[in-house]
Order: sequence, then C-alpha cells, then structure tokens
Amino acid sequence: MRAWPYLLLGAGCISTFVGPSWARGVRVRGDAVVAAHARFTEEGRLLETSILATDDDDVPLPNLWLELRGVAGATERVEACVKGNRTPTVHSGEWLRVRTDAAGAACLRLGSVPDKGTLVVRFGGDLLHGATESSVVFDRHHSQLKLLTFRHIAPSLTVAIESKTAAFSAALNQPDGSAPRATGLQVRLILGADKELAQATTDAKGTVEFNVATSALGPPGPERLRFVFQGDAEHEPAHAETTLTKTARVVLALPTPPKRVVAGEELVLDATVEHQGGSVNEGGVEVLSGAISLVSSPVIRGVAHLVVAIEPRAHGSLPLTLRYLPSATYLRAESPLHIDLPVGAPGFASRGWFVLLVAAAAGAVFSSWRRSRAATERSVAPGPLLPGVYVRENLQTPGRFRGRVVDAHEGTPVAAVDVIVRHATLDGDGILAREKTDANGAFAFELPPHHRAELRIETRSRLHISESQALPRGGSLVVLLTTRRRALLARFVRWTTRAGPPFDTATEATPAEIRALATERPDLCQWSNAIERAAFGPKEVDAALEAQVRAVEPR
Repeated sequence: MRAWPYLLLGAGCISTFVGPSWARGVRVRGDAVVAAHARFTEEGRLLETSILATDDDDVPLPNLWLELRGVAGATERVEACVKGNRTPTVHSGEWLRVRTDAAGAACLRLGSVPDKGTLVVRFGGDLLHGATESSVVFDRHHSQLKLLTFRHIAPSLTVAIESKTAAFSAALNQPDGSAPRATGLQVRLILGADKELAQATTDAKGTVEFNVATSALGPPGPERLRFVFQGDAEHEPAHAETTLTKTARVVLALPTPPKRVVAGEELVLDATVEHQGGSVNEGGVEVLSGAISLVSSPVIRGVAHLVVAIEPRAHGSLPLTLRYLPSATYLRAESPLHIDLPVGAPGFASRGWFVLLVAAAAGAVFSSWRRSRAATERSVAPGPLLPGVYVRENLQTPGRFRGRVVDAHEGTPVAAVDVIVRHATLDGDGILAREKTDANGAFAFELPPHHRAELRIETRSRLHISESQALPRGGSLVVLLTTRRRALLARFVRWTTRAGPPFDTATEATPAEIRALATERPDLCQWSNAIERAAFGPKEVDAALEAQVRAVEPR
C-alpha cells in the first residue's frame, strides 16, 4: 500500500526521457534584472514610473510582484499610465506592490509625492530567480529626461575575420519595453577603449543596425564592444556592452619544399603560420609520422623552426604531417599539411665508423664480438620519440647509472623529477635508490653490482606522466616524458576516433566541435569544457587537475 510514492517517482523519471518536450524541459535558477525610470508629468503633478523586469537572458518576466518604496503618502492616489489599462497593485502607507504584465512591464502614475526623493523598486526573488532591486532619483524642479535602455544584445558575439563584413544590431527602448517615440537617435559602435567603428540611427522601432568591415576589427582575440547613445534634449544617455570574440583560421605552409634527406640525418623545416590578418605569434607546430609525434616547436613571429631526426632505417618516401597546435580557442587550426619526404640511403663515408668498428673487433672472440657490435649499434641509434625509458647499456660499469629526463615533445630538460629504483618485496616499499633531477634534467646513482633481483626504474613528476621499465645491469639512460596536458588531449582525440560518427571528424576534433555536436549529451559537453580548460588554459595541469578531468570522461 505504501508503494505508490515510488511509482509516482518512477513515472516522473520515465516522462523525463520519453515524454513530450514539456516533460523534458529543465529550468535553471538565474538572476532577475529590474530597470526603472521616474519623471514628472501633467505639469509636475504626477510621478510617472516605468518598470521592466527581465531575467539574465533578457527574457521578460510576466506576472511578477514588485515592491516600490520611497513613495510614502502617494499610495492612495495611483493610476495606470494609459487610461483604460488596469495595473494590479496592493499598497499600504509605506510601500506599494505592483505586478508586471505579459511583457514584464508595469507603468504607474503616483500623486502626492514629495518634490524630490529616491524611488526603490525591489524584487524579493522566487524559485527560479534571485532577488534584485533598482533605485531612481526624482526631482520636481529639474527637467525630467526620458530613460532609454539597450535591449536584445547578446552577452557575447563571435565573428570570423575571414568574412568580409560583420553585422551588429541592438534595440533602444524605453524601460517599459516600448520603442522610443522619437526615431533617428544616433548610436555609436565602439571597439575596445575608444575605437569608433561606425554610427547609425534608430528606425521607427528603435532598432539600430551596423555593417562593419572585419578588417577594421583588428587581430583575433576577445575585445569589448560598446553601443553608445550620447543623449539629447529629450532623452538621457544610454550605453551597453558585450564581449566580441574575433576568430581566425590558421594556415600552415612550407615556403621551400623539403629536399631529399639521408637516413639518419636531421631535416630542418621552417613552417610559416599565418591567418588572414597576418602572422600568428602563439601556439606551436607538431610533426608526426603516422600516429607518432616526432617533434614540436613554438611559433615565434609567424615561423615554427622544426628539426626532425630521420630514422636510420627509413628509405624511399617518408610521409610526414604538420599540424598547428592552438594555444587559444579563438585560433582555429586549418587542415594538417601533408608532405612526402624523399629519403636516401647513407653513403660510404657515413658508414666509416662501422668499418672501423669491425676492424677493431676482428681479433675478439666471435660471441663477444657479436655482443659488442649489438651494444654499439644500440648506442649510436637515436632515441625514440615516444614517451618511455630508453637504455644505452654499458656492460663495463654494472650497477652504475646516469641519464637525463627530457620532455618527449619539446626536447627540453625536466627538472625536479623523482627517479626511483625499486625491487619486488613482500614488506616495505622496496626502494633501493632515489634521486632528483637537476636543472639540466640529469641524474646518477649506483647499485651493488651483485644485486640479482629484478629491478624497475620509475619516474614521478608533477606536470608529466610517470614512466616505468625494467632496469639493466648498468649504463646510460634517456627518459622521455609527456606532459599531463598533452596526455589529456591525446585521450580526447582517441575517444573521438573510437566513438565514430558524428564525432570522428575529417581532422582531429577540437573540444569546441564536439561540444557543438553533443547538444543532447550533457556529459560530453562537460568533458569537452574540462578538456578545453586543461589543454589550452593558463592553469598548470598537475595530477589533481588531471584526475578531475578524467573523472568526467564519458565511459
């Protein structure tokens, strides 16, 4: 008999997913905005008060009860501004309550008010809107100008600088929501502090429109955009502002096509990075071979200087991909740049070291010669660019280790990294050695040469992913680490590839693109926002922030 509350709850949950559109609607608590204006009319006998109530999205709030204070003695003489209209009111000797109409407006004329004072309009808040209030000063002995306010201006605007023109519009209305009686009011459009873009006049509905050449908007990035009315003999000045974000499409190019390169050597590429407004001075460029990142470099004065180490075993045609890595959301990466690099085999001179090595080892025992040759080949091979711990063994110094920790993509040393040697144990932490890298990313430690337990080397860094590998008998180590920031972005790209349509876009999807496609997936929107803030924001991505982002990753 007591199961009916649970049945009702279950029916409500089901209606949220399978019911009509009104069953799925979700209302979120926001703010209310009250605009008020008071002026004397009828030769100064009546105080006309106009009120408009909206929410923080500029949507009118109908049937809202507002409280007026500062009108003591006037509450016995109240009438609507327009004869025949009825404005619901409730009043006492100290305050007056008035209810807004279907357009969120209310207009009253009050008699028996003092010559000067302050009228306060207050909204106490409700289930969906926070409390707010507005005050207006009135004075019977001064001329009363009409108040105008800008309405219907988006809180943020976005313009692509590749387009030829950009259109902006606003509506200059009275606080009660009606259009101004006088047309032809001049409005200025100002960018930033004082750059005037255009002037235009209002039409009969109070609307003003601007068409501006995007070349006048300046470089990409966010900037303040203002609508300004200076006022006239009948109207008070008014202004409003919004945030204008100017986006740009970034294009990569190689002014000089890459020439044929010999395997085992380095390829130097100077990639130009530009948008329609000029050179790009932020972000970076990455070179990939398939899915493997070879090198990346920051963009400085429109150029990314890239030095790519070519694998000694490469031959024929090596396909490479260059892509731009934006550091700001207003820079949009164009399609990656693909090149086919011709790679030739090394000449005899480049193999001279190998001939000398064979001659020097000719008198050695055959088995020993083979080990020496294998060790030598490993020591001269360039270190892989994938993150991990790489070993160049030196069998002459068992138990002695030295090495460096570098960023796998930037090639820069990583300081303050904990390098730990550990062995399996049933009790305790099993740590045999612990060192911290210096400013050059260098470290060194020594272990007993007779230690035969299986050992592992581990790294721990605040801003980089940890790595671990079995430890050899002794030698020189190179540890390549990838940042937590880049690892999160890589997880994001892998997810979009696995997810399939519509998320597997032609190029690697950006968080903004996934957010636009995932209108019905609030979990994807939340994750995309978290990825965007971590990957491109100014905040350092440590283990705690990485855990927060991965906690909202879709399963």
